[in-house]
Amino acid sequence: NKEYASAVKMPKSVTPFWSEDFSNGIPSTWINSTVPWEYRGPSTTPNVTVGSRGAYAPAQAPIQSPSAQNGFVIFDSDYYDNYGVAGGFGTGPYPSNPNGHIGTLTTESIDLSNYSAVSLVFNSYYREYTGIAKVAFSTDGGATFTNEMEVHPDIDVNDATTEDYEVMLNLPANVAGQPSVHIQFFYDGTVLYNSYYGYYFWMIDDIELIETPDHLLDLSSETYGGWWVGYQSTGDLGIDYTFNPLNQATVNPYRFEAVVANNGASVQTNVTMHIDISDIAGNPVWNTTSNPMTLNVMSIDPLVTPTFTPSTLGYH
Repeated sequence: NKEYASAVKMPKSVTPFWSEDFSNGIPSTWINSTVPWEYRGPSTTPNVTVGSRGAYAPAQAPIQSPSAQNGFVIFDSDYYDNYGVAGGFGTGPYPSNPNGHIGTLTTESIDLSNYSAVSLVFNSYYREYTGIAKVAFSTDGGATFTNEMEVHPDIDVNDATTEDYEVMLNLPANVAGQPSVHIQFFYDGTVLYNSYYGYYFWMIDDIELIETPDHLLDLSSETYGGWWVGYQSTGDLGIDYTFNPLNQATVNPYRFEAVVANNGASVQTNVTMHIDISDIAGNPVWNTTSNPMTLNVMSIDPLVTPTFTPSTLGYH
């Protein structure tokens, strides 16, 4: 049962009922793996000003979470294999070959019995070669972990999140409401790519559990060039030109598209995208809406409007 996490800002009105900011290191009640997550604190060596120490981590920048200055944790797969020496494959304290790194960090038991809908929110700075960032859950005292979620499915080889990226994911329905839940942050570096496993890093901080709001929609991948969603079936592909010749805009008119996710605890009905276009003076030129849709909990869908063909040249 595999789910994906969403990047969305937590509503400011929501108060966490459980949190961990690593101000006192990794809690003694947590379980760290044999290939361990490292704690960076104000007085550790290295301290909070250093992120990955691997040879292939640009600038060694740390996570930029709200409380990064009092500590965060990192799984440094890059450094573990090469000791920070370019080309030093397999010379580090935990060589990634022959099977790749497995790094798990597991919380103590958390009582969720009073909450029927729960979301996990945390800051995450992640760079990928072949490692995969995951979260899993246990309701049997840590004996088994299920409902695995991939945290950054949109990050490809050699890509990274921003240093201040915030993740929010809804806990599965069979986990919320349980009296004893262990959450496991799981760096999986066992995927082989071009003869190498794992590599690069994952930093996390400011972990919070909140009661999921009933209404929480997240809009992303907005585009006005058009045909981004539709090209999958029509064969067309649009580009968001800053300037567009009128004859070209007539042949290939603008279409507004986006992806909407329901990160709330309730089914959302009549989800609609509204588009208003005005000229440079602010005078209305055109408006439209997408067809309304019903969006189930933890589901995503594209929103697409009718096309817009400008009638005159000018800034819009």
